[in-house]
Amino acid sequence: MKDINLPTFLSDHQFVSKNQFNAIKSDLIATIDSTESLNDQSNGVMFYLTHLDRYEEENNLIDLIYKYVSITGYEMPDKGIHMHRDLSIQHLRLLENVGEDSINNAFTSRQIEPLDETSYYLRVLAPLMLCEEIKDWEVYKWVALEIVNFSLENGINEITPYGCLGLARYMMTKYEDMHLANDYAKYALTEIEKSNNKLLINAFYSDYAFIILPWLKEISECTQLIEDKYQLIRESEDAYLKGKNIKRYYQMMLFSGMNKEEALAVSQGRLSVESFDQKPEISAILEMYQLSKMTQRVNLEKVIMLIDKSPELYEGNLLHPSLLVMKAVHINNQKINDEGGLRKVFDRFKYWAGYSPNLFDVLKHFVEAEWRLQRNEIEKSKSLYKQALDLSSSNKSDLNCLIALRRLAVFSDLHIDKNDLKVFYNEALSIYQEFGDQKAIESFLKRFPSI
Repeated sequence: MKDINLPTFLSDHQFVSKNQFNAIKSDLIATIDSTESLNDQSNGVMFYLTHLDRYEEENNLIDLIYKYVSITGYEMPDKGIHMHRDLSIQHLRLLENVGEDSINNAFTSRQIEPLDETSYYLRVLAPLMLCEEIKDWEVYKWVALEIVNFSLENGINEITPYGCLGLARYMMTKYEDMHLANDYAKYALTEIEKSNNKLLINAFYSDYAFIILPWLKEISECTQLIEDKYQLIRESEDAYLKGKNIKRYYQMMLFSGMNKEEALAVSQGRLSVESFDQKPEISAILEMYQLSKMTQRVNLEKVIMLIDKSPELYEGNLLHPSLLVMKAVHINNQKINDEGGLRKVFDRFKYWAGYSPNLFDVLKHFVEAEWRLQRNEIEKSKSLYKQALDLSSSNKSDLNCLIALRRLAVFSDLHIDKNDLKVFYNEALSIYQEFGDQKAIESFLKRFPSI
């Protein structure tokens, strides 16, 4: 075993590469376990758990948090009924701590208090807040609330921004008050800026731009924020963080209507040429989401499987509304009798549109059209497709094409008046031609050779 001097090592290394982490992992764990200083030990655990989540896809992060937090002398409630009960207490603490104040006032009125022997455990909790995939939202919420409540009761500290960002993320993902969530997130950004740690600041802004902001602002604002904050790490050797930024930028380019080749070229051109890892399931869905593929009337079974089996891959990011739209289309394509399921999807978009009408009104009308179609309300459905198309027509995006395509496909199957069908066909073809994706146009003409 190679002895590691934790204070020196952590002072010299903000991060290590995957190969470096694998090389030192066992020595790092042994050093952490044998370190007597609780300050050094908690810093070492925070470094270890942060890198474990980065580089090991199948990790036992939450179990390790339970293990190491107990070493600091703090005991978390057991998962399950004890955690559930303690969450109620955490909520009451938060209500009492914030009171009638705004979030910003509640925090800025507190003193700054460095961590000590009674609070080093917060460092052990912090890495969970920046996890890319959350598999236990109850534990995640508890950790966020514990950090936030401790800070409000005892003073602002280096871990406070982690809790605020984590709580904002939970609130966004679980359909709580989006504007309140944004207030927590903005305070987290204000505090993390004070660290002067460029890598950490970028990590926070990347999460904010990809997880929080897309529910409130146009995608263009989110990508611009990633682009602006990428300057903090452009000269860094942190390939993981660079790749994460580029992957998120690339995915948002896809959601904004670009094809894969164009999205990758734009992402690497505006940020930098770095490789990034993307889960096969995500790649398959994004491939399916391409306009040329959707025009072919692809089988959407993979969408249903992902929604049912792997919520951690899409909850809290823009893949979620995209998957729900495809689920609604799949239900009607397969003639599945599931009016209740479609109503739930519609209600979800009504909720999102309530906070961000500019972003979600189009999809709200589209999904309602699918629900009305299931109820055999044909004229109402036709009217809603038109409303969706009219709202989306102000932007040159693949969404215009998909709405026009869906309306044409639905009413072709229903054998409506041929004059109406001809109008739908001509309008859809015109929108495709204006968008300019030649592969998609070819798919369209092949699917509808004559009407």
